[in-house]
Amino acid sequence: MKNVLILGAGKSSASLIQYMLDHAKENNWMVIVGDLSVEAARQKINGHAHGRAIYFNVDENTGVRKIILEEADIVLSLLPAHMHIKIAGECVQ
Repeated sequence: MKNVLILGAGKSSASLIQYMLDHAKENNWMVIVGDLSVEAARQKINGHAHGRAIYFNVDENTGVRKIILEEADIVLSLLPAHMHIKIAGECVQ
């Protein structure tokens, strides 16, 4: 199973998350939605069997964030633009 990490569960993420969940079973994806608000991420996942909501804070430089990024096969960032460089840098390491 491929882990697809979507960072950000704000208003603009709804369509992408739903699309990924709609195609998750046929593509063998686990769609992981990370956000400061786990509740917002849970609402977007809406109990889908191939979805998981997690707490994710770009500004907390912890080992947990590194592990989350390392376990992802692909990372899709829907975070504010100024946060992309930090995430991209960690993804390519």
